[in-house]
This record gives sequence, C-alpha cells and structure tokens, in this order.
Amino acid sequence: MGKEISTSIYSFKDLIENNCIYVDKTEYLYDIITAAKGQFFCARPRRFGKSLTISTIEAIFRGQKELFKDCYIYNETNYSWEEYPIIHLDFGRANLTKIDLLSSWLVQTLNNIADSYGVSVKNVDPALLFGELIEALYYEHPGGVVVLIDEYDKPIMEHLENENEAESFRNFMETFYQMIKGYEQYERFVFMTGVIKFAKLSIFSKLNSLTDISMDKKYACMFGYTTDEIEKYFGEYIDELVEKEIYDENRILLDREGILEALKRWYDGFRFFPREESVYNPVSIGSFFRSDGIFSNYWFETGTPKVLTKTMQLIHITLDDVRNPIISRDTFSVFDITEFAFSFDELNNRSYRKQIGKQKFLQLLYQTGYMTLGDVPEDGLSDSYYPMRFPNKEVRDSFQKISVI
Repeated sequence: MGKEISTSIYSFKDLIENNCIYVDKTEYLYDIITAAKGQFFCARPRRFGKSLTISTIEAIFRGQKELFKDCYIYNETNYSWEEYPIIHLDFGRANLTKIDLLSSWLVQTLNNIADSYGVSVKNVDPALLFGELIEALYYEHPGGVVVLIDEYDKPIMEHLENENEAESFRNFMETFYQMIKGYEQYERFVFMTGVIKFAKLSIFSKLNSLTDISMDKKYACMFGYTTDEIEKYFGEYIDELVEKEIYDENRILLDREGILEALKRWYDGFRFFPREESVYNPVSIGSFFRSDGIFSNYWFETGTPKVLTKTMQLIHITLDDVRNPIISRDTFSVFDITEFAFSFDELNNRSYRKQIGKQKFLQLLYQTGYMTLGDVPEDGLSDSYYPMRFPNKEVRDSFQKISVI
C-alpha cells in the first residue's frame, strides 16, 4: 500500500511529510490566489476540508514549494512562490465561553504573530490590534499581508442558545472583522471559511469586498472529493477491499464496481451549484477506508452542529416535513444565522416554528450539509428556485436519528 489515509491531520505540511494522501485541489487555489488582491469567502458543512484548505493556502504563501511537487500548482503553473506575512486565525482553537476570554485569545494570538515577524504592536483592544498588525506587517513586506480566517462563525454559533449572548458575540466579531475592510489597502489576499453563509445585510455588511464563492459554479468541487478523485487517490485501497471481500448493508458481496456504487450511495451527493457534479464527504471516505470497508455513519458524530439539533427538537421537524422541498435562491442571500438564537424558555413556544419559517430551516439544513441541491432539469424549474434532497444514505439516516431524539 502506498500513502496513508488520515482523517485527523489538518496541516498540509504535516500531511505531506507524513506521506498521507492529499487530494490535489491546488488548481482551484491557484485560481483564487492569483486574483488581484483577492478576498474570498466560502461556506461548507463541518468536516469538509476547510481547515486543510486554509493550511494549504498558508503553505503556498509561505513559499514552501517543495511540499507541492506532486500538485498541479507545482507542475502546471509558473507561480512565483513569493513569501508573504500571514495572519492565520482559527476560531476553532479559541476559548469562546466568554467575550473576555475570546478577546484575550485574540490579543495573545495576534501578539505572537507580531513577535514571529519581529514587528512591534501596542494596542490591547483586539480589533485595533488586528488593524495595527496588518499595517505593521505591510510596511515590512509591501507586497501585502495574507489574512486567513477559519471557522469565522464559531464565536456566534457557540452561543445561539442564548439570544443576548449571541448578539453580544455578533457585535464583538463585527467590530473585529470590519478591520479587514478598513485595512484592505495593505492586504495581498484574504480567505475566510465557516459553516454558515452570512447575510449581506447582517454582521458582514461592512465586508462587501469579499467575493462569496459558496455557490459559485467554478468552485463547486473545491471541497469534497469527486468520483474521479476517489478512483485516482483511493484506487489501491478499493482493490485491497475487493481482495478482503466486503459486504454492503444488505450482506451482498461487493466487487470493485459494487464498492464504488455503494460508496456513492452512502457518501456522495453533496452539490454546491445547480447541475454541477456532486462530491463525497472527505471524512466519511477516509473513515470508511481506515475502518477496512465498514459502511457506517461517520460524519454524523462530528459533523452535526448544536444549532441544528436544538432547532429540530424545538420545531419538531420530521422526514415528512422535508419531503421533496423547493427552496428560493433569494433565501440564500438573506439568511441570518442569529435568527436561530433562542433561550431555553422558548423551547415550548409553538409560535417559534412559524417565526423561523420552512424556507429558513431548509437553508440551515443546506448550510450544515443535511440537504443539498437536487437535480435541476434544463427545461424545468426556474433558476430562482432549487429542489432540495438528502445527499446520500449516511445523511438521510443521520437526519432520521436526530428527528426522533
């Protein structure tokens, strides 16, 4: 067997140096990093490779060319591999229990970045310090500063059970993030990821320079694995399972074609632009092969945000409520996650279901990966409306498990 499979390494450098499989996405990355002063945002469900993508971009902007010798960007482009100063913030690592603790984490993290580049900063307010650091790094490297932010929405998502706390964290993060807009003249590249797409009229209205590629046809397969990628990168593992003799959930012995069909039924089906190719969930594929070909619900255990389970319990959503749904494209541009903030006192408030609305809940299901865009016929529905469906067996089974909790 060749390269190892990892579902727990989120550092591109570590993945390569430990001889693990990296499904090459650098053609997409080359496209966005060569855009003039590109500023991008992309929302994808949890465990879909967002952190690894951020880490890969970081390695590119650190000029770590030799890590990419098997990748598109190394072999098919004339990329310069110039090194840039990088501000990388991963809110998955922050203490989010209180704003004061988040503030302290930000100040410490930003000061550590400043120290690593040998620049002096003095602000103690995290937002002002963020802006000061961007400017200070720029004057050390006039080519511009790279800003990478992972799990941008987590400080708010963690507090949706308390409306007042959610609003406080939203205000705090709005002040912090607006520095990206305020200091864009000093920035070479910005990339932000999260689970939930922000509303244009909400917390990120001041970040109108960001290009949202969450539902961009060109980047529909930037996260997740295509069928061709499954066969290219995991072909040896599939052949090994054929020799071991594995069975599907109905105890049918699978040949190579049967394994591919079962993988598609269980883990494929996520579509992020109408009529574009669907992708497989990366953590499910990795876990399947690491478990010697056992078909199971791997993504559910780590890919389900609290807001989804809480809201489903609150408004009593069942499989019948999401049968053959259709969602308006406009819903995606006005969706605001803080509309789902609630207190425990509201758990028995029957009017809350009406307040949320089916369209908004379908959007939440889409953002969290529990529903995806269905098949849009060329001569069928208008592009203003999309049919929705469960991506695959794993997600449908997981949804049913949540709906009966």
